[in-house]
Amino acid sequence: MDLETIREERTSLIAGFRKCGPLLNVIGDENRQNIMVALLETPGMRVEEVREHTNLSRPAVSHHLKIMKDAGLVVLCRKGRMNFYFPNCDPAVWMDLKNLADRICEVTEIINGNLDLNECRKVLLDEYQ
Repeated sequence: MDLETIREERTSLIAGFRKCGPLLNVIGDENRQNIMVALLETPGMRVEEVREHTNLSRPAVSHHLKIMKDAGLVVLCRKGRMNFYFPNCDPAVWMDLKNLADRICEVTEIINGNLDLNECRKVLLDEYQ
């Protein structure tokens, strides 16, 4: 792989990170990760149950669940006046993130297999000076 191809791949990865940025921001929060783990362990929890699993305040749980719902990470099922939260199992929600992770693996494997990384870093650093 030549340096021009590396530049193109790097540009492609940057675009992938930008596309996934909102989702990465949402799942990058430790409290939201804990909520997602709780929902994966016990799907269909109400806010109070999530609160018990995460030791967050009720307003904090509601706040994080709203952000997660708006991002498409969780879905809400209403039964009368009760709200139940589930992890969103729609693959379309996760596909961009999966594609980015796959692409990172592909590019790094190619680069590691075909280039002297120290030489590559030197050339790329020279471009920025």
